[in-house]
Amino acid sequence: MIVNQNLRDTTFLSRPNFDFEEQTNLTRLIEKAIIATLPHFQEGIKKSFAKPLGESDLSQEFVIHLNRVLRNLGFSLLAIPQAKDYQTKEANSRSMVDFSFVSSEQKSSTRLLYSVEAKRLPTPGRKRVQEYIWGVTDNDRPTGGIQRFKTGDHGAGLANCALLGFVESKSFYYWFSTINSWIKSLAEIKADWDISEQLYDFIDHQDHSTSYSVAIRSKDKVKLFHFWIYIGQL
Repeated sequence: MIVNQNLRDTTFLSRPNFDFEEQTNLTRLIEKAIIATLPHFQEGIKKSFAKPLGESDLSQEFVIHLNRVLRNLGFSLLAIPQAKDYQTKEANSRSMVDFSFVSSEQKSSTRLLYSVEAKRLPTPGRKRVQEYIWGVTDNDRPTGGIQRFKTGDHGAGLANCALLGFVESKSFYYWFSTINSWIKSLAEIKADWDISEQLYDFIDHQDHSTSYSVAIRSKDKVKLFHFWIYIGQL
């Protein structure tokens, strides 16, 4: 069990499976750390950089500040960028998610505990407009943020994961309603999408927003935490 809402006791992290209550507590702690990273990330991107920051640059900057927050909060977790899941049988071991959480304790399991995919809003490029939820490459590889969790390319076997959105224009509510309209349209034409996968519990906090959704996979579901940060044009 997790004691006093921190991860100093991490014996459960080394077990192949831990119970629902422990998973729930772990998820709450990770979401707390992600939210706590916001002011540090916002301050960091105010600095002058050698070039405009792209999606991977923003993700890297966020992970740096996130790891500092995890350390300062005393959570025995580490965020690793460009993570591959080579331990889960159902996972696509070639696919890299923007970052994942693992235990930072020596001798504990190195398996991924929670994965996060980052996307810019709007996604650059006319052919990538809906890439927050869905998209494919020329050789039919999935590129969509929610889509990759549905297919198991990201977060295979995990009950909870997240999408991190870097909002460059429009309001949070605009993206909430627009993304839900895209999901509704997909559900009408694609058998593997459902209207129940729309985002819900949306809260606008002015400089960031939070919401949730459930992505339906072939054998189970994954609950997704959507954390959006307004960054404007950098």
